[in-house]
Amino acid sequence: MTLDRKSGLPRLNMSFELGLFLASKNFGSGKQKLKNALVLDRSGHRYQKALSDISGQDIALHNGSSKKAICEVRDWLDTCQGGTYSLPGGDHIYARFRKFSKQLPSASAAIHLNANKLTFSDICRAIESWLKDNA
Repeated sequence: MTLDRKSGLPRLNMSFELGLFLASKNFGSGKQKLKNALVLDRSGHRYQKALSDISGQDIALHNGSSKKAICEVRDWLDTCQGGTYSLPGGDHIYARFRKFSKQLPSASAAIHLNANKLTFSDICRAIESWLKDNA
């Protein structure tokens, strides 16, 4: 959570969405009750200053590190999937993320896109294409 540079106000979308998720998990029925979420933050207990009612949730810390965030998400996904399949380790996923990130500008240019102005759909297509070429 950071302040918007223009308005000086915090962006609360993720806090709002997390609240909706937790409410549907706690008060919903059927599949809603089975949902899981991973909450990440930069540092320990920072979130409590802005969202004190989140106490009691397991918050994973990434310390501002994309590698740590990727490893936390990987470990959480591995726990949630119940041993159905084997996920590669976080270090491996991070190395592939770094390689993809370095190659994204040239890959974008090859399909006449500006790497600094990619839409979500553009990024998804770039990832799909990159994975085919980098199995």
